[in-house]
Amino acid sequence: MIDKVKIVSNVWFRQIELQQKGEKMKGHSHEFDHIHLLAQGEVRVTVEGIDTDFKAPATIFICKDKEHSLEALTDYSLGFCIRPLRDGFRVEDIINPEDMPTIA
Repeated sequence: MIDKVKIVSNVWFRQIELQQKGEKMKGHSHEFDHIHLLAQGEVRVTVEGIDTDFKAPATIFICKDKEHSLEALTDYSLGFCIRPLRDGFRVEDIINPEDMPTIA
């Protein structure tokens, strides 16, 4: 799996490339709702034990606090997780740009 992170204006982008059919991204959850933009390939998204298959192009909405994982159904899948950066649990808690980490 190739995993690249970028931060732009309090928005976190995570580029996820699954190289081979069957490759997986382990389960995890987030404090806020987010979008996975599937740009190429096909993936199985498992949310709280329920599988759904998607074929690019697709926009996949994942609710906050839901354990989710990805599995490639084709030899190459490219997707982007997109979510806001926050330092608390409220919509108003957007991170101060001066406090954001620098990623080359």
